[in-house]
Order: sequence, then C-alpha cells, then structure tokens
Amino acid sequence: MVVVHSCRNLIAFSEDGSDPYVRMYLLPDKRRSGRRKTSVSKKNLNPVFDQAFDFSVPLSDLQRRTLDVAVKNSGGFLSKDKGLLGKVLIPLSEELSKNCTQWYDLTEDGTRPNIAP
Repeated sequence: MVVVHSCRNLIAFSEDGSDPYVRMYLLPDKRRSGRRKTSVSKKNLNPVFDQAFDFSVPLSDLQRRTLDVAVKNSGGFLSKDKGLLGKVLIPLSEELSKNCTQWYDLTEDGTRPNIAP
C-alpha cells in the first residue's frame, strides 16, 4: 500500500497557483490499469491528500519495481495550464524495508540527487 499524504512548496503553474494531483505508476508497467491518481487539490501549493492506494503485485515482484510518482497540474479540460510540476522515481528495493513516512524532492526527470555523507 502506498499512502500519498501531502506536498509542500509546489511551484505556481499559473498566476492562479496550481491545481495539483499525484499520478503513480509501478514501473515497468505503464498501462492505464496500473495507474493510480489522487483527487485534484484546487489552487493549492501545499495540498494534503491523505489517500491510500493498493497495487496488486506480489511482494517478491515489488522488490524489482520502481514507483514513478509525478505531481501534475490539472488545469481545465481545454486549459494550457496542464503539465508536470515535478516527479520522483522511487526504487522499491530500497524503500520496502523502511515502512515509514518519507518526504521526497521532486525534479524535472524524477532522478534523486546524490546526498553527500
């Protein structure tokens, strides 16, 4: 189970702010059936979602998977304000053993910065 708690200090996608939501895939599977999405938080740069998602995958498979998490701006149906606010790729081989709440920095391509000791 993956719980999306919140985001903080998101960028404003337009002068009205952002309408963020979180979209997740369990890579390498990017089929629509494997996608999970939170609800949209209107005009909010510090949204709280507190939504839980299940992925029907055996535990042994999870250790070889990566969670692709993207925070996107919803915009309207025909809006030009849709787009990516940032993303992170989380290798589950590292994260499964932690079983705790964790903050992640978003980047344009999802790569995590190297942290010096």
